[in-house]
Amino acid sequence: MKSLRRGWLALGVLAASSPVWAAEAPEAGEHFLGIPVALWKTANLALILGLLVWFLGKPFNTFFRKRREDLDEQIARARRDQENAARLAEEMTGRLSQIEREMEEIRGRGEEEGLREKASLLNLADEEAESLRRSAAREIEQHLASARSRLAKAATEIAAGRAEEILRRTMNDDDRRRLLEESIEGVAESR
Repeated sequence: MKSLRRGWLALGVLAASSPVWAAEAPEAGEHFLGIPVALWKTANLALILGLLVWFLGKPFNTFFRKRREDLDEQIARARRDQENAARLAEEMTGRLSQIEREMEEIRGRGEEEGLREKASLLNLADEEAESLRRSAAREIEQHLASARSRLAKAATEIAAGRAEEILRRTMNDDDRRRLLEESIEGVAESR
């Protein structure tokens, strides 16, 4: 089959080159073998184009068919990729909106918890302040009681000292004897 193609190719090259030989001959003129040169050129062109179609038609058809199939496959892949991208974009949009909702919920909960914590801390501070007021009041009462006790003791000591001083000045030996006897009688009665 290849040798047949080679033969046709050689014949075509000879036929194609014959007008060139004819043009080189000085006596040929406008005709070759009684046929005008323009007709030979047209026939030559038709023969070359026919041979090109004959020999290159099948490979070109195969190449362009394969190229068409590749392009169709690339187009189909691009459509699938575009559909996947659209689906992913829709998923991402859904996820983003869900994340935004969750963030708003978290913010709301954070604000609510913050307000509750603030109220709790204020209540705790109020309770602590009240406890400190009561503790301070108790401590003040204790200090006042202690001061009163010391003041009473000091007053008692002063009064006793004054009474002793008055008694020393006004008391004589008879009064002392009488007091001693009354004390002894009081002790004897209490037994």
